[in-house]
Amino acid sequence: IMSTVLFYGQSAREHALEKGRSLGRIIEEFGYPDHMKVDDARAFTKLVGKPPVSNEVPVIVVGLDGASPRTQDVLLKVLEENDPDYVRLVLWITDLGVATPTVKSRCLTQWAHEGEEATVPLADEAQKIVQHMMSGEYGEATALIRSLKGDEKSLLSAMAFILKDSPARQRFWPQIRVLYKKPLTNISLISAVIGD
Repeated sequence: IMSTVLFYGQSAREHALEKGRSLGRIIEEFGYPDHMKVDDARAFTKLVGKPPVSNEVPVIVVGLDGASPRTQDVLLKVLEENDPDYVRLVLWITDLGVATPTVKSRCLTQWAHEGEEATVPLADEAQKIVQHMMSGEYGEATALIRSLKGDEKSLLSAMAFILKDSPARQRFWPQIRVLYKKPLTNISLISAVIGD
């Protein structure tokens, strides 16, 4: 079964539209420019149940920025039961922390790269670690750092890069910044991340 992709990051919408165009024909976009409300989520559910007849697979793009947990809950049934042979869905959100855990668990989350990130080694991994920190998933963050043993220097630079534009900057930068003043090891990086 093809998983629904949930793009996140500053250019998530562009990535979602690009992906949508590659999957079929985009018939509707929800959640942009106005945030998705419960009524929009119901209209979306109806459209998925009865898409227009077309010789290309219809695609619906859904933006979750500003969508309340209640609105996101309305989407869940569709995310669980949708048959991608009839309709394909692509979701996007700027800040993954705003997506409810249940929505995230039913999608394949993919970070939307912008041009310059591609040149920062380990940017993807650093982004995942920051997201784990924001969600309080310290076990996952720790496991990821352990798996990158030997690359602490690049990982620290990548985390600094990710945090500079992140809503989590004020919360986490002070504890990461101290690593520039002491010996950097896998252990010191882990303890900075979990805030010891």
